[in-house]
Amino acid sequence: IPQDAGDPLSKILWLQKNEPEIWKITDRVMFYEDFFLRRFCGNAVVSPSLASQTRMFDRKTNNWSDSILKTCAIDRNRLSPVAPLPGEKIGIMRAQLSHELGIHHEIPLVNAGFQTSPSACLEAARRVA
Repeated sequence: IPQDAGDPLSKILWLQKNEPEIWKITDRVMFYEDFFLRRFCGNAVVSPSLASQTRMFDRKTNNWSDSILKTCAIDRNRLSPVAPLPGEKIGIMRAQLSHELGIHHEIPLVNAGFQTSPSACLEAARRVA
């Protein structure tokens, strides 16, 4: 697999090779999306659209690629599960966080996608509204 210093797979491979002790104790590799979702609702999941940009994703199965993970010696449990398809509920914002933000009702968190697709959907929704 050709390496690109900017992509997650290359960074993981670099860590495995150059910092094996750190890799050994690494419990989970998280992207910004799953990090924030875990903080917001307790569920660390990554959207298929973001996962597809990692070079570890299989678009046919809509999940992490078993063959790539095996080839690169990456345990699937070190990656967040792939979220349901766009439009599916991921969880509810934690009550304490809602309270801190002054929100007094449940806020569902929904998988919307990544970058331009959700932006286009939001723009279309604004024009219709």
